[in-house]
Amino acid sequence: MTTVTAVVAGSPAQLNQPRPLPGEEPAHVAIRNNPGRWKIFVDRLVSERSASVVLREYLLAGRFSEIHNPDVLKEVEQFVNICLPTPFRTFRALSRLQRTQQGQSNRSYTLLEILWPRESPHQGDREANALAERSKEMAQSFGVKLIWLPTSVARGLDLQGMLPEIKGDFVWVLPAGTTLPMDSHDPLERAIRHLTGSNQRGIYADSIASYVVRTSCLRELAGGTRPLPSDPAVLGRALRLSGYELTGDNDPEFALCELETEYGGWSRRLSRSERDSSAASRPWWRNLFSRS
Repeated sequence: MTTVTAVVAGSPAQLNQPRPLPGEEPAHVAIRNNPGRWKIFVDRLVSERSASVVLREYLLAGRFSEIHNPDVLKEVEQFVNICLPTPFRTFRALSRLQRTQQGQSNRSYTLLEILWPRESPHQGDREANALAERSKEMAQSFGVKLIWLPTSVARGLDLQGMLPEIKGDFVWVLPAGTTLPMDSHDPLERAIRHLTGSNQRGIYADSIASYVVRTSCLRELAGGTRPLPSDPAVLGRALRLSGYELTGDNDPEFALCELETEYGGWSRRLSRSERDSSAASRPWWRNLFSRS
């Protein structure tokens, strides 16, 4: 079966990072942007834990300083990480996609591995090293493999440096902070079926946030005299010069990942009239690799 390596890069350039209002915490931003989901979450949490009416009131009001149950606060933190554009929710969505594929023989591909390139922290930087340790723990919890890159490399997605770590037949690049629709296998399934329809099809890009490229094509280009580009436009031109076809679809309906419009995105969950079609024309790959 065809195998895919997912590479989670930096945040997309379209991202409008949510900012808490004065006196707010990140949790309040998540609640404000997802009031319906928050109420459902609170009701489920209270029901499962047989919690008090007072706890429910504190949760609904966002009075977290008055909640002292670490298990409840941990679940709240997970809710926040899922609702805000964090790497956590990207890994969670990819990990769920991997689990749903187990035992299914009707897929055209299998998600073999998830890679996360990160810049190695300086030894004397305590804050950066603490962040690196938290990143390592989060990655391990989702079965994500961290790829530590030298701090001396230019900031950007170093596909050439990552090639030795890539085992899949195809590389799927998507930005951190995005998530996948409930039928997340369908857009990628469509792309993989299209690419495998001809050996001359080298890359599939949704022109919004993500692309899929043949690993063999990357290895072929890496053997040349020029550095391997990660910008899909430049990469596509290089593949075309090597005789490969460039394919894709810039309709948000078929985007390979999602980002809510509240965060500058193109979410498929909105109606066609609500989508911001200008997102398709904004380059996202210029900020593929970030510390966040």
